Amino acid sequence: MYVRVSRELARERTVYVYDPPGHGFSKGRRDYPRSMEDLTDHLAEWLVACGLNCAPLFGHSLGGEVIFDLAARYPNCTSALIACAPTGIPENPSVTMQVLRLLRDLPRERLPLLVPALSAYSTSGFGLMFRLASDQSQHDTGPLLPAVQVPTLLLDGDAAEGGLDLELGPIAGVRLNRTSDIKDRRVRRLGELDAAIEVGGFVGVGYKGLTNPYDRLGVRVELLQDVADAHGGYVVSPSIEFQTPLSTSLFVGASLSAEFASEDYADAYFSITPAGATASGLSAFDADGGYKNWGASLIAAHSLSGDLRRGFAVFGLANYKKLQNDFRRSPIVSQAGDADQWFGALGISYTF
Repeated sequence: MYVRVSRELARERTVYVYDPPGHGFSKGRRDYPRSMEDLTDHLAEWLVACGLNCAPLFGHSLGGEVIFDLAARYPNCTSALIACAPTGIPENPSVTMQVLRLLRDLPRERLPLLVPALSAYSTSGFGLMFRLASDQSQHDTGPLLPAVQVPTLLLDGDAAEGGLDLELGPIAGVRLNRTSDIKDRRVRRLGELDAAIEVGGFVGVGYKGLTNPYDRLGVRVELLQDVADAHGGYVVSPSIEFQTPLSTSLFVGASLSAEFASEDYADAYFSITPAGATASGLSAFDADGGYKNWGASLIAAHSLSGDLRRGFAVFGLANYKKLQNDFRRSPIVSQAGDADQWFGALGISYTF
């Protein structure tokens, strides 16, 4: 997991990557290590064996706690410490709490890191993890810190932005289908419809950090119900989308979606009564609800300031929908319209 960090550090210095017993490529024994002190003792012996006395040490998480213990108990083994998010400060939680935090944090990991993390945990094995977690809950780093006499850099950070997120909320809109300005004269003879006022909500789940810390892959479902009795039905719209910046100034997104409409919705917008057929010249048709269409869309935005997080940006949107089943077979579409629906837009946005 730390190969990339090691390679970057090794550009200008010599780097030794140490695997404690039972971790990484170091096999360890069934009954060893048993405690934090075992890890520290082994590291001290390894430093001496490699001729690395007084070498600067970098440790992350459990490794950060180990190098603090080492600097306090073996003051001649290191000349400086870099501790990145070390455990044990201010204290280690119980084993149960450590397991719960692990289960909470694993879904937040970016996929390129999640696979090697799971592999590392499986290599260590449950027995070793449980022994060290039990010992950690009793190990207090705080009292050791006054004994650390070498220069120390402590790195901490905000919660990772990657991982799963849940979204839900309300939606409201107005549907103006066939309310005015009907271009086809046959459809116009069917008469104008009332505007539909639709309210509902959405729920979705997304994963951030799939390819970089700022992208997002999301799945979402929307439900809208007419409350003005214009069509009296509902529309359900599932979708999947992916969004990512390609640079500090360019953002792109793509999505696939579908719509499922109720019988009342289909009847209001796609059925033709015998009287309507006589008036319009279109064939009579009784539309059933169900799978209405699938769609795909693309969006791109370019920041005029060079920073997508603030300032003006220009954006473009292209959307395509393909009507299906009775929504495609209705004479309103098959004789007077088109099952292929296109939409495009250009605009300017501003981010505060």
